[in-house]
Amino acid sequence: MSDEASRALLKALRRQVLSTLLEHEDGIGFDSLADENQTVASQWEQNRILLYHNHLPKLDDLGYIHWNPETQMIERGERFDEIQAVLDTPDIDDNDRFSSPTSLMVL
Repeated sequence: MSDEASRALLKALRRQVLSTLLEHEDGIGFDSLADENQTVASQWEQNRILLYHNHLPKLDDLGYIHWNPETQMIERGERFDEIQAVLDTPDIDDNDRFSSPTSLMVL
């Protein structure tokens, strides 16, 4: 796994965004992430700012997603296939949720 992929997958919030895109080939709306990951409202609000200002732009810069803040849409990026192979491995903990305590940490 490349250093970029390792850094991208380091945070639970990023893993959840990427894992969600595995199931949504056409992309997903920002607010739909909470529904997809069964996040309670208070936890979603806590993580919303981290996603919007930190994690989504970072994944976009790496090319794994395309994040459009104006439309609030998250789509697979031009390098998504590279990270998809890593996400499909059993080493990634599929039980991570936006409510994970480690998801509140920032790189």
